[in-house]
Amino acid sequence: MDKYLVHDSKKQWWIILAVILSVFMFSVDYSMLNISLPTIATYFHVRIFTISWLPIVYLLIVTSSLLIFGKVGDLKGYKKLFILGVIIFIIGSVLCSLSPNIYFMIFFRVIQALGEAMMSPMGMAIFTTFLPENSRGRALGLIAFAQGAGLALGNLLGGFIDAQFTWRAIFWVNIPIAIFTVILSNKVLPSKQKLTYSPFDILGAVLIFLALASSVYVINSLSMHYVNFRLLIIIFAILTFTLFVFRELMVKYPLLDLRLLKNWEFTIANLVAILMLAVFMGFIFITPFYLEMVKGIDVVKTGYFMLIPTLVVIFCAPLSGILSDKFGARTFCVLGAFFGVITFIFFYFFPERLTLSLILLGISAGVFIAPNNKIIMSHAPKDKQGVASGIYKVCLSIGSIGGIAFLPFIIAKKVDAIAILQHIPFDEIRNYPLILQEGFNNAFLVLIFLCFFSFLFSIVVKER
Repeated sequence: MDKYLVHDSKKQWWIILAVILSVFMFSVDYSMLNISLPTIATYFHVRIFTISWLPIVYLLIVTSSLLIFGKVGDLKGYKKLFILGVIIFIIGSVLCSLSPNIYFMIFFRVIQALGEAMMSPMGMAIFTTFLPENSRGRALGLIAFAQGAGLALGNLLGGFIDAQFTWRAIFWVNIPIAIFTVILSNKVLPSKQKLTYSPFDILGAVLIFLALASSVYVINSLSMHYVNFRLLIIIFAILTFTLFVFRELMVKYPLLDLRLLKNWEFTIANLVAILMLAVFMGFIFITPFYLEMVKGIDVVKTGYFMLIPTLVVIFCAPLSGILSDKFGARTFCVLGAFFGVITFIFFYFFPERLTLSLILLGISAGVFIAPNNKIIMSHAPKDKQGVASGIYKVCLSIGSIGGIAFLPFIIAKKVDAIAILQHIPFDEIRNYPLILQEGFNNAFLVLIFLCFFSFLFSIVVKER
């Protein structure tokens, strides 16, 4: 392996730059799109549970194909797949900007997601393959910084571009970055590497994708008044999930080694991760709608408000990681969940304290995520750290997808019930912010309970 290492420090920096540019690119894209979701929903005349498919389908594709492309990179080479991923991502971005309706846009998000699913595992593999061990920590730290900076800048740019130009323009921002990344990667990334092959559970990947996709569709369809074949889709979701579990327990080389779940502390820590990611990602999804439709804040100021929790996370996350090494990770998981409870109590009872509530949200996420990851990995055997990491990443995706799918349903059920009682047409409901506030209050109550259960579970899980 040593013969593939790059020892020239200047070349190392160029390799690191190529990878962090890709991370920065899709982080900016994600946060800009999130800010513009209310505008896009209004433009296409669709409701919140329909627009939620834009982030959901993206997460579904990335989750189900990350491991596949990781194996393809081992077989065909990291450089080729990384560059191809950047190209596909930007093609998807351009197509999204040209979308004639929401359904085309959802399909083009699939193309974007395939691009990220190629880039993301290749970036990590490039670091571990070509950088010396004493340079990897620095490189991984810069990736975390690029991700946070991308999310922060996307919040600012998204609101400004949406207001000054059009929501379509948010997809053009990454084009020059992508072109530069392709040129740079082709020049600086090493072409030679040790190619390896190990069996991959493709059927398992297909089953988990079908199970997640059908489950999300069922949750989203609960907000619709008439949906054909809902019962059949529920049965299909249960069947595919059951088949996935049996497949993973029986196959010699599983996609996810579910035997690790026999360790109840490992399982509960992953359950807490699912609950809290449902809270964080679900709330981040609905926040622009809350700020613009309920609070009457314009899209530019919405970007400023969305920047608050991102900056707090950037500050708190490294600090909580360092302190958890000294005082133990469980303490910070408990604190993170507790701050989550306080956050949504403030949103429910003190809606005028918006800035303080968003700061508390950032503290909750920043304090919780790294220590929770540390607890999960501490309960995995040394020879199964990679498998445990895979389970953890899937749990994060399940939580994120579940939160984004479920919270719009909670909001819509309350809003629709009031609209029916007051004889208000559904397509006019966005003109009644007080009624919308009732729907969001329902969501805040659910988030309080999710954080409270996470708080209780975090108390009983010890770091190994």
